[in-house]
Amino acid sequence: MKFGISTSCFYPGQTEEAIRSLAEFGPQVIEIFLNTYSETTPEFAKRMKAILDGSGIQAVSVHPFTSGMESLLFFSEYQGRMEDSIQRYQELYFDFLHQVGASILVLHGCMNHVTIEDECYFERFAKMREAARREGIILAQENVAPFKSHSVKFIRKMKQYLDGQVEFVFDIKQSVRAGENPWEMLEAMGKNMVHTHISDHRDQEDCLPIGNGVFDFSNYFNILHASSF
Repeated sequence: MKFGISTSCFYPGQTEEAIRSLAEFGPQVIEIFLNTYSETTPEFAKRMKAILDGSGIQAVSVHPFTSGMESLLFFSEYQGRMEDSIQRYQELYFDFLHQVGASILVLHGCMNHVTIEDECYFERFAKMREAARREGIILAQENVAPFKSHSVKFIRKMKQYLDGQVEFVFDIKQSVRAGENPWEMLEAMGKNMVHTHISDHRDQEDCLPIGNGVFDFSNYFNILHASSF
């Protein structure tokens, strides 16, 4: 298991400066949270790769700034938009991942208020996942509070429907915000979890520094080790 830091911790600071700051701290790995179109260009990726190589840090994952648009891009009734959007994600993000050496692209998916049958959601995800897999990229579904993936029931159904051909990102604070039990979400994702966003929480506060809340990280890490995470 490798511990890292996301550039999102420095938001709204510029992504490039966030990576430079992280380089001074010396984590093993980082997640790059892109915030605008200009940060998906080959020129930007080349600069980021130079910083990473110079500091001995590995970028393992990328979080797209278009997460809030994925309901429209991939899960609307307009089929043609989905086809175009898969191509657009390849141009924006797949190529960027390759250039910086990352392998995981985080997906929020469809928001709660959008009407779509679960089975249709799962089938579209499978198509997106396959497009990413052909490029050597892991498209990983994250549990996110205002999205359909917030639900433990939904995650279990998704894994079952796709016969285990799915990868997940587990975010502790998102479970808390959604009123879901983090331990049940962890169990639901199981060995299909490939990435995790960790933070602490207490009472009505979440996204706290580790150790400033009540979450049992000792038990959490023991479970991850036991499942060969």
